Amino acid sequence: MKYSIFFLIIFSLSISCSKNNIDNKSAKEWNNKGNALDNLGKHEEAIQCYNKAIELKNDYFLAWVNKGCALEELEKHEQAIKCFDKAIELKPDSSFAWYNKGFVLFNLGEYEDAIKHFDKAIKLEPNDYAVWINKGSALTKLENYEEAIKCFEKAIELKFDSYEAWFNKGNIFIILEKYEEAIKYFDKAIGIKPDKDEAWFNKGNTLVYLENYEEAIKCYDKVIELKPDFSEALYGKGTTLFHLSNYEEAIIYFNQAIKLKPYDYASIYNKGLALVQLNKYDEAINCLNKAIEFKPDFIQAFYNKAYAYSLMKNKKDMLINLKKAIELYDKCKEEAKKEKAFKAYWDDPDFKKLVE
Repeated sequence: MKYSIFFLIIFSLSISCSKNNIDNKSAKEWNNKGNALDNLGKHEEAIQCYNKAIELKNDYFLAWVNKGCALEELEKHEQAIKCFDKAIELKPDSSFAWYNKGFVLFNLGEYEDAIKHFDKAIKLEPNDYAVWINKGSALTKLENYEEAIKCFEKAIELKFDSYEAWFNKGNIFIILEKYEEAIKYFDKAIGIKPDKDEAWFNKGNTLVYLENYEEAIKCYDKVIELKPDFSEALYGKGTTLFHLSNYEEAIIYFNQAIKLKPYDYASIYNKGLALVQLNKYDEAINCLNKAIEFKPDFIQAFYNKAYAYSLMKNKKDMLINLKKAIELYDKCKEEAKKEKAFKAYWDDPDFKKLVE
């Protein structure tokens, strides 16, 4: 089951410089206007303002930093890096410039370089909890979970009510399969920001891993209340209802997820499985075919089509689909030998030849 993971924080700086002359004053005004536009999500217009400020004062550190932040919002990573490099050249002791360049490197997947920049920022400003969070996120991407946890714990030490630190720490404990502990950290995050759907969603997923389905449904319900178009939560509730053998209701939620994401093969597939359980084999096969259309190498879909055809006593199509599943994953042979749905064919020569 999919779960959302990391939060990254990027800073845009307000100005606080002196008004030594008319050009400096104008540069300050352009920078302020850029900040106002950037806060409204008008990043392109903000960049134009920062460019004007830089035209008037080329060594204007804040304008370079803010331009870099706006470019990063537009996912213009390389241009953003050039801005932060210029800012670092102008003010090498600025933790903000090092930190924001690290943020861009993170987004480019250059996690080791990002960590070097976060470390430089930490050396300059060790009490900035956000830098510790992002270093922890980069370490998590590198699967260095022990060090990542230390970073999140440091962030919590600096800012006990940091939603992001508790949330990301919980995510690591999911990866480590320490589900009870993960739930504790998600509860901490929820206590800080009860209206954040991600923490409720990940807590729900964790409860599913613990097979605590009733409590998981409560979490998914909360997510859906906060964000009705969260398709993954609808899917999660559907799969949880499936585990509880509530197949009719599960299909309702799979349908809602599919309506939001028509190409969501996982929801289509699980709807098919629920239909099999309701003995609606033709409808189930239609769903499984649709899932295969979107994911041609979908082993489980071929296997479960064979399962359905076996229950329908359609030997020919059962063998065709089982053969395809085995071609994709040889261990399906062993599964088929034990699967009670195929029991009627265990002594069939064609079946035995296929699974031997």
